[in-house]
Amino acid sequence: EGALVDALRTGKWVLLDEINLASSETLQRLTGLLDDARGSVTLTERGDARALRRHPEFRLFAAMNPATDAGKKDLPPAVRSRFSEIYVDELVDPVELRTVAAKYLRGASVGGDGASLESSDAVLTSVDVYLKCRSLANRSLADGSGQRPRYTLRTLCRALSAARTLVRTQKWKLRRALLEGFELAFEGPLDDSSRGTLRKVLRGALGEGLSAKELDHPGRRPGGRGADGEYVLVRPFWIKGGQEDRVDWAASSVTKGGGGSARGRSKFVLTPTASSNLRSLVRAASSGPWPILLEGPTSAGKTTLIEYLAARLGHRCVRINNHEHTDVQEYTGCYAADSEGRLKFRDGILVQALRRGHWVILDELNLAPSEVLEALNRLLDDNRELYLPETDETVRPHPDFRLFATQNPCGAYGGRKPLSRAFRNRFVELHVGDIPPGEMSTILELRCGCPPTHAKLLVKVMVSLRNRRSRSGVFRGKDGLITPRDLLRWAGRGASTKSELAAEGFMLLAERLRNEEEREAVREVLGEVIKGAGAEFDVDEIYYGEKSEARRALEQVVKLSQEEADRAAGLSMEAIAPTRSMLRLLTLVKRCVAKKEPVLLVGETGCGKTTVVQLLSVLLRHHLHVINCHASTETSDILGGLRPVRGREAIARAMIEKTRDLLRQCPLVGEAAADGSGGAAIPKFLSEDETKKEGDCPEDAAERIAAFLKELRGAGPSSVGEGKAKGGKKPSPSSKENGGKGKGKRKRRKLREGESAPTQQGEPEPEVEPEGTDRQSELHRRLSKQLDEAKPLLREIDDLHARYLSLFEWVDGPLVSAMRSGHLLLLDEMSLAEDAVLERLNSVLEPSRTLTLAEKGGDDGEDGESSSAGDAAAGGGNKGGGDGSSEIRAHGDFRIFATMNPGGDFGKRELSPALRSRFTEIWVPAVTDRRDVDLVLERTISSAAERRSRLLAVAREHPLLRRLGDVRAKMLDYVHHFNVDICGAPGSICQDLTLSLRDVLTWARFVVGVCL
Repeated sequence: EGALVDALRTGKWVLLDEINLASSETLQRLTGLLDDARGSVTLTERGDARALRRHPEFRLFAAMNPATDAGKKDLPPAVRSRFSEIYVDELVDPVELRTVAAKYLRGASVGGDGASLESSDAVLTSVDVYLKCRSLANRSLADGSGQRPRYTLRTLCRALSAARTLVRTQKWKLRRALLEGFELAFEGPLDDSSRGTLRKVLRGALGEGLSAKELDHPGRRPGGRGADGEYVLVRPFWIKGGQEDRVDWAASSVTKGGGGSARGRSKFVLTPTASSNLRSLVRAASSGPWPILLEGPTSAGKTTLIEYLAARLGHRCVRINNHEHTDVQEYTGCYAADSEGRLKFRDGILVQALRRGHWVILDELNLAPSEVLEALNRLLDDNRELYLPETDETVRPHPDFRLFATQNPCGAYGGRKPLSRAFRNRFVELHVGDIPPGEMSTILELRCGCPPTHAKLLVKVMVSLRNRRSRSGVFRGKDGLITPRDLLRWAGRGASTKSELAAEGFMLLAERLRNEEEREAVREVLGEVIKGAGAEFDVDEIYYGEKSEARRALEQVVKLSQEEADRAAGLSMEAIAPTRSMLRLLTLVKRCVAKKEPVLLVGETGCGKTTVVQLLSVLLRHHLHVINCHASTETSDILGGLRPVRGREAIARAMIEKTRDLLRQCPLVGEAAADGSGGAAIPKFLSEDETKKEGDCPEDAAERIAAFLKELRGAGPSSVGEGKAKGGKKPSPSSKENGGKGKGKRKRRKLREGESAPTQQGEPEPEVEPEGTDRQSELHRRLSKQLDEAKPLLREIDDLHARYLSLFEWVDGPLVSAMRSGHLLLLDEMSLAEDAVLERLNSVLEPSRTLTLAEKGGDDGEDGESSSAGDAAAGGGNKGGGDGSSEIRAHGDFRIFATMNPGGDFGKRELSPALRSRFTEIWVPAVTDRRDVDLVLERTISSAAERRSRLLAVAREHPLLRRLGDVRAKMLDYVHHFNVDICGAPGSICQDLTLSLRDVLTWARFVVGVCL
């Protein structure tokens, strides 16, 4: 029964919070309950014909926001008319506000209690400041998105609650605590200019007489000296630490090498801006348990800031990437099969974090559907609880639990949706701005180990490019694609000279531009900024030189057989030729692969984007997974999902083979069984000859193997002395069934230690044959040792048995399989999928290269690690393989690629700036150079003709090969005529029908086929 039915029968009160978020069909189901004081409902879902008896003390309440905000709608008139409606207006009366303020400051103010506290200076000032902030919000203030901020009674209460907490725990003066509380609640979401305006008001009213030194001075450690080590000082706040190891990512020292270059690296750099953002974050986390929302542009360091604080305090931090198809079950949990095949509710990652006190980051919050986010309302407000309807349980968070969220402003980034004001107001908001150019050089030095002179040059290039305007819209000031991520990649390339620095910059920044004039503009900027001797670079030599890296790679490919190329998802070796386009593309992509950068190849169809990825798969000798994206692509197509267990007979056969391996690895199992000394009896079908006779494996093979292993574990190593302890007789069936209980268990424990079995009073002393007992002891000692060495194999058999019993299992998708195994992954036609689906991969595209499978649910173990059997039952890996962890860190050999056509064609579009900036983008122009097309034609026609002759067993030479030069020239002349004179003519109706390289190669293969 649900909560409503239970309350209806037992007389509880029910509150339907945010009732207008429910569907109209769901609300119409309650109309019978709302008709009058005796109204009830009939549970036709379970076959009831009569209405439930309504308890006389049952009451129903509902609450909602007006239908004037994002995600809100009006109630159906038939439902709304059945309620007694009361409008609750905002509280703005100063007298009533003083009563509220006095309630929250009780115990922190020296003004006394009751009426005297309401008239105290602290309460009066707080109410005046609140009303003035509301007035400023309506007139001149703006948040980071340029919208008017919303200050409500909840905002005031949180400011006062934060002040009271700081006074009680850290013994701050009330005036300073009020200033910090109001800055936390009211300044956080504002942009820089509005923040300065409001800060003057707050400092004038609350910070009078407080110096900057005093504001930065920490208070007393909570708990005194007895709490040493429990709290960590992040100036000027004391904040409670966690149970994990505490690591300060910014504490790495930077040593100077020869020439003054920076050799050390820090994972996080505390620049002045980062320190200011950290202070605001720590203030919010130390003064109350409320959720915190960080909003700002892409690559501003929002997520990294939270992860840095968690690592410094020793808290485990779990990151959940939201997307368009995020479901509530990914947060709360779902039903999954346990190790015995029974459906059992499995806590989601959010619920597990609630129970264990972890920190949770809801990344890209405004990508998730609003109805899913609103399901967390009860957890986000001051009640701090989460109701699980599947188990009828209310989960209250661990004291160490904290909830954070990050997002980009909606409007400027694809797929982002505006959140309702009511939902946002539940968070303490912090606006995180762009990283100033002056601080970027410091970050490049300390994080990437870039020499200081190079770091300053990189920042100068960024500033110069931001001051230019490009027709393709790539460099549009701070909203363009020159982001800190680009500079971090550039610095991470490890250039040692100015020439290498300029060349790497050109390959990163210019080779993604789609216009030759803009490429030259970037080259000019690089030449102007990176001056001096040795700053010149020649990309033609890097791409096309006789000793270039790409030429050497293609020479290796030519030597490979077609069988070796088959691993690259159907790569045809006949069309591979060292064209200028291929050499350029291969050089650029190999640089990205060497630095583990995700690659985005953008170009028209048939220009070699997919081919170069297939080539790299052959060169690196790694398997290539290809995902063909489309408009209906879902996250489950990429990550995987729960699937019914199929192929149980194949699982049983795998168990048989593994058990045979076990018997071969542990030959003493058969010896002990044959000797009759208590070893487990081996099923007959495990004999290879027996299986060959029977053909198929027995239907109960899995169960019999499981029983055999259970008996082997229970009786095998522990049956010493029982086999012939009494005149050489076998143990009785009862002793076997007991499995070592009672007296037999005590005997085994003693006999393992080399002692004789004790006898009970009145029992005759058993006749023991010393020689036989010694031989059996040695046999079982060796058997026990063999079984210990075979534990990994036993664990694999247990996993297979758990899969055999399960109804459902988690099946890894291509991305998860590639991350675990170190394979390559290609997202073909990536732009056809929705941005909100692709944003699910954000954490994989970042340097950490991690993925949290919220769709899979949390781990079962109390310490965050589940057993292997449980992992297999819940889907530990790809059809039984891999481990069962919900947090995946990519294998060192894993690489991810993506291809797309430029926007403008039918169904094609550009990716969002936030997603695009995570890739190293490369523009792939169409292959139009006559020499390149001729070279590919020669290779294609020659290879196809030879293969055709072999296929038809024709001894003579293909007639086309004798006139190959003339045929190629005629084909090239026609391609040029069609593309230039016909399709390229002004006003031509064939402008979209130009022949690509793929068309020309198809034509060539057709000619070969019909000319023999």
